[in-house]
Formats: sequence, structure tokens, C-alpha cells
Amino acid sequence: KPWTRWRPRDIKDLTGTNMRDIEKNLRQRWMNQLLDILVPHREHFPTLDRAINISGEDKAYQIFGATRWGTMRAHTSTLRRAIKYDQQFIPWKDDSLIAYFNWLKENSGKPGALNGIWLSLLFIEKHAGYAVAVASTELIEQTRDAILEDLDSTECFDDRQASPIIFYDVLDLEWLSSNAEKPADKAAASVFRFLIGCCSRFADGKHI
Repeated sequence: KPWTRWRPRDIKDLTGTNMRDIEKNLRQRWMNQLLDILVPHREHFPTLDRAINISGEDKAYQIFGATRWGTMRAHTSTLRRAIKYDQQFIPWKDDSLIAYFNWLKENSGKPGALNGIWLSLLFIEKHAGYAVAVASTELIEQTRDAILEDLDSTECFDDRQASPIIFYDVLDLEWLSSNAEKPADKAAASVFRFLIGCCSRFADGKHI
């Protein structure tokens, strides 16, 4: 099984295994994979470029802070899919990103795919820097919201079923649990995140 599809829970025999070391190894591998994509374009990422000038390319991973391996994998995989769509995706601009949004709408039809690339670019622009922010602009956010609304209107959900969990929703909850302005919002986000971790569904949280 390729390591890119491997997860710590795939281990059946934990004898003599340090799970923290396994996760650290996966985290480093995924950071290296993302850097392999970004470093050739370092002139577009001022924070990354500055970090390399100060500490060298082998320490460039430090710009990602304490980001967990699962988050690194999600963002790296999402960016790879965008580059597969367009080899010249980096550097992205508002017109190329909107074109990709619309392509995802027509070819994927999954809200998670659209929201995923937006969150990944936000992550990269935050950690690697970007000369002129794109993902956080009002134009991009409004376009994303409009397309998500179109996608939601074409899907029918059975009210008897628990809502499916999207990885990026979990990331949003984790962010809110630490960064929400109101304590009540932090508490609510923390409770929902805990429930997802316990049973992998939103259903129980709906009754709170």
C-alpha cells in the first residue's frame, strides 16, 4: 500500500510502535510533498522565500508550524488535483481560481471539492505568504458561496439520515473551537468536534 494512502490506524499490531513517531513521520513527508510543489515557485510566496533565505530549504517546513499530518495531506492532495487540472495553476489569480471553481461544479458536483481548494489556498496563502491575497477576497468568497448554493440546490438529502461529514467541516470546527470571538461559539464548536471524534457523525450533536 503506497504511503500516501496510509494512515496510523492501518497498523494492526501496535507492539513496540510509537504512534507519535509514526504521525510525526507522516507529517514530515506530507510537508515535504507540499514544499516540493511550492519551492519551485518561491518567488510568489514571500514568507516561504524569506524562511529559505534565513534557514535554508531543509528548514522551510517550519512555516507550517504545528499543523497536523492529516491537514497537510488534505491540502497537498487538493493542490495536486488543481495542478492536474491546470499545470500552470501556480501562481493562481482570481480569474484562474474562478475558472477552476466552475470546472469543479461541472465535473465534480461535490461541495467538498470546491470548499477544499478554497481552504487549501487560504492555508497556503497564510503560511507561505502570497504577494496579493486571492482566496480571501470578497470576489472569490462570493463566487464560492454562489456555486455552493447551486450545488446544494441540486442535491436531495434524506432527513432520516445523519449528515455526511466533510473533512473541511471538521477543520472549520477545530478553528472555531480556538478562534471564535464568543465563548459560547467556542464551546459549541468544541462539543461538535468531540462528538464527531466519538461517533463520526453529526446526528448526536443535532439534539444539543
